[in-house]
Amino acid sequence: MKITIIKACFAFALTALSIGCGSRSQMPDEDTKKTFSISDTMMKRIVIDTAQIQQVQGELTLNGKIIADENKLVNVFPFVGGTVSEVRYELGDYVRKGEVLAVIKSGEVAEYERQLIDAQSDLLLAKKNLGVQRDLFSSRLTSERDVATAEKEVEKDEAELKRIQEVYRIYSINNSAQYVVKAPINGFIIEKNINRDMTLRSDKSDNIFTVADIDDVWTMANVYESDISKISIGLEAQIRTIAYPDSVIIGKVDKIFNILDPQTKTMSIRIKLSNSRYILKPGMAATVYLRYNEPRSMTAIPASSIIFDKGKTFVMVYRSRSDVETRKVTVAQTAAGHAYISSGLAEGERIITRGQLYIYDALND
Repeated sequence: MKITIIKACFAFALTALSIGCGSRSQMPDEDTKKTFSISDTMMKRIVIDTAQIQQVQGELTLNGKIIADENKLVNVFPFVGGTVSEVRYELGDYVRKGEVLAVIKSGEVAEYERQLIDAQSDLLLAKKNLGVQRDLFSSRLTSERDVATAEKEVEKDEAELKRIQEVYRIYSINNSAQYVVKAPINGFIIEKNINRDMTLRSDKSDNIFTVADIDDVWTMANVYESDISKISIGLEAQIRTIAYPDSVIIGKVDKIFNILDPQTKTMSIRIKLSNSRYILKPGMAATVYLRYNEPRSMTAIPASSIIFDKGKTFVMVYRSRSDVETRKVTVAQTAAGHAYISSGLAEGERIITRGQLYIYDALND
């Protein structure tokens, strides 16, 4: 009986041992674990860049306003008073130089007509008198001095006639008691203070039209006193508007108004912008981004490569398809599309700048 029990125990021990050995043979070895590797499809989607030491760029964000270039803007004033009989263009219309903007019926024009007739008559008489004096001088019946006096009279009357004719030409006066207002330049009507049947006083000092060529426009922006030292002529500026939020217009600071507004304690600057497509309209609000160089250098990478997770910042350091490291870094500042790293990354290290979130999730889940 004892021998039977001993045999049974021995058989049970062998069975347990064999089961234990069999289980161990099925456990994966540490060296045979599957290693992470970026697939061919993912390699086509990611972008890799290299960390570089660069001079740190700062960026100011200012509020601005689009205005017309004052060097290409003309205010049109009425030359005479009268009643407006015709207005051919409205606010916002494009006009070409010489096109008729409005017609004014005016009694004052009759006075210029009288002056023109008188000047023509005076010149005709002066020329006849000069002819008589020359005939008398040739017959020894008058002196050379009388001829010279007659010549001067002709010159004076000619000058007066030219003056009146120039007034007619400049102000488009015709012989029908009408004053024709013409566009002085090519451009858009950005201000209009005249309507049909309006009566204009002869002493009216306000302009009736403002015509502006907006092929080039200005952006005026205000700089706070604490940032004045960062501004210089030629500084690059990026302009964004509410109307075109995805469009960035590049310009440069071309004028610094070295006076502070006593109310706002700000200094105005001007940025000239090309506007050949007329997308910028005078009166538009604009956001101005000014980039300036700081007197220091740091490791710089594209700002798009930064990963924010749990209050910390990371980058994906790429060494090979199967060797990608999640690296914690300290970002000193971001500006102009760059992130400046104060610790955690060295110059020359390669980082993933696009598609890095997929790899971050794959490595850190």
